Amino acid sequence: MGEMAASLAHQIRTPLSSALLYVSQMNSASLDAEMRKKFVGKALNSLHHLEGLVKDMLQYARGGKGSEQRIELVDLMKQLAQDVEPQVSGSGSKIKFDAFLPGLVIIGDKDALMTALQNLVGNAVDVIGEGAEIQVTINKISDGKVDLVISDNGPGIETELLDKIFEPFYTKRAKGTGLGLAVVRAIAEAHNGKAWVTSIPGYGSKFGIRLPLAAIKELE
Repeated sequence: MGEMAASLAHQIRTPLSSALLYVSQMNSASLDAEMRKKFVGKALNSLHHLEGLVKDMLQYARGGKGSEQRIELVDLMKQLAQDVEPQVSGSGSKIKFDAFLPGLVIIGDKDALMTALQNLVGNAVDVIGEGAEIQVTINKISDGKVDLVISDNGPGIETELLDKIFEPFYTKRAKGTGLGLAVVRAIAEAHNGKAWVTSIPGYGSKFGIRLPLAAIKELE
């Protein structure tokens, strides 16, 4: 608990200190309009980072699941495409949704699962930057489970880091919250599933959420 509190304090302090620094400079009489605009932009970036951190903390604290409902995966993917479009197009990236098998249904919290998928897409965009190529796939597994897979063309992840990637507050990015992937794991486990990743350095990564499909009696 102490280690988590220390990590959390560090995560909050960095963007908060930056925002305070830039805001404190805005009343300077010697600051011209162009520089003031620059400082406003930097302060807003820091505050947005802080907002994202708080959002991830709240989702992580909730444990990943707040309701149960019947979710058609085709509908879930349609909503995901709409929700991530501004971030993907704004970064000059591309996202492709593969054709999905119709009729696949899971039981769970739609908003929580949407948060997990958005985090995976956002993670790919943030790591790669401009020119990210993201692919979304649904793979039905023979034992009544389904994989929701987000693939990217990024730099990949070193093998020794794969076991740490879903840990809270683990991040190698200066503006990463360190909670995005931990939230993904929490949401997957709350739905009786798991989060997984495979990656080859230099050849991109695949992040997946494996979930149980709804049994026939659950659909009646």
